[in-house]
Amino acid sequence: MKWPRREGKTLSAGSAWTKIASYFNDSDVEPARIVSLGHCYHDNSLWRLTRDDGSFYIPEWDIQIGSMSYPFGIDLEVAPKRGVELWAKNNDVASHVYEGVLIYEGTYDQRAFIGSERCEKTFGMTVTTLGDISTDLIPAITNTYKLGSATKFWLDLYLRNLYADTLKSNLACDDGVTIDGIDLSAADPLTQYLLKSGSIALITTRDHHLLTGLLDDDHTQYALVSEPLLTTHKTATPIDHPDGSITAAKIADRTRYIALQCLNFYKIAGVKDTWTWVDCAAGATDNQKVIAIAFDAATDEMAFCGGIKLPEDFVTGNVTFKIVWNTVATDVTKKVYWFATVAKLVAGSLISNVGDAAALCAVPSATARTVAIDTLGTLSLTAGDVIVITVWRYASHASDTAAVDANFIGLILEYTADS
Repeated sequence: MKWPRREGKTLSAGSAWTKIASYFNDSDVEPARIVSLGHCYHDNSLWRLTRDDGSFYIPEWDIQIGSMSYPFGIDLEVAPKRGVELWAKNNDVASHVYEGVLIYEGTYDQRAFIGSERCEKTFGMTVTTLGDISTDLIPAITNTYKLGSATKFWLDLYLRNLYADTLKSNLACDDGVTIDGIDLSAADPLTQYLLKSGSIALITTRDHHLLTGLLDDDHTQYALVSEPLLTTHKTATPIDHPDGSITAAKIADRTRYIALQCLNFYKIAGVKDTWTWVDCAAGATDNQKVIAIAFDAATDEMAFCGGIKLPEDFVTGNVTFKIVWNTVATDVTKKVYWFATVAKLVAGSLISNVGDAAALCAVPSATARTVAIDTLGTLSLTAGDVIVITVWRYASHASDTAAVDANFIGLILEYTADS
């Protein structure tokens, strides 16, 4: 019976002599025979055929003796436990792939399945067992050969670690990928998470919840055990969640708010009683009303809110102050001069002034009682600061031209959380 030994390697320009193909007679007693020899052809190439002890069968040639498809018939005896080797040397200025085929009769070469050697099934060859492999199984040429085909599959694949450039575009791999009994179907939230994040980084054998073998990372575990998957770690690449509830913009947005309604403020002593109910719309008898502080159009009046501690997720930077207000005025050319004066309380120290956030705010609409949310300005603060805020209308200023009360409904503090 004839057996083929077909192998190949890429040789760089000007390479040294390199073994391209070989056969080893694994029999203890029976000699084998090389009956055909074939190889590829490149300009400026040399070939030689040797025994595995370095002695020559054919010292050197530069022509193509036989092709890969039609090997040339020869007759060389290979003693038991000895081998024959086909070598090549690339004298060209460019790299080339060198291949050779040795057709032999005798005990098949079990070493073909060990190390970097390769034996290809051709001419009806069938191998029923490989035995134990005690070294690395590495292809002779990278990114060239397949394990299985589109019509012939391996049944089970047992791995400790998997490193892959591509796990098929739908990750379902036809009949599905199962990890420790969990079927990762295309509709599974975790599958979608992996698909949209672009890769599976590592799967180990540690025991973690339902999906065993993931890294000891709290954020990874949170993403796994949540159902449905509605969040991702803040340092992860922003991705869209399958149901659209989380978008890249939402993940990136770290804006936070502290809302203070007017009821959090105390009127300064001596100021007239200015609490008022404000209609949401004019002329309706069953309107919802909101409580507000009415600031006079002629007299400077103030309201005070103290003891506000900034949250720990705010480190250092600007806090934006926004005022919520309305008026019965309808002339949009008129303005109200609003101030938010901020001071800081530090244990063991005097009260320190932070500054004013102030703005001339136009009457919001020609429709009375229209609510406005206007930015007064920004002030620099630090996480954990305890602040007091005085909101006041500078009615005596010439630029304050609205001749009616301005109703203070609330104050919004806006900041960016720590990333």
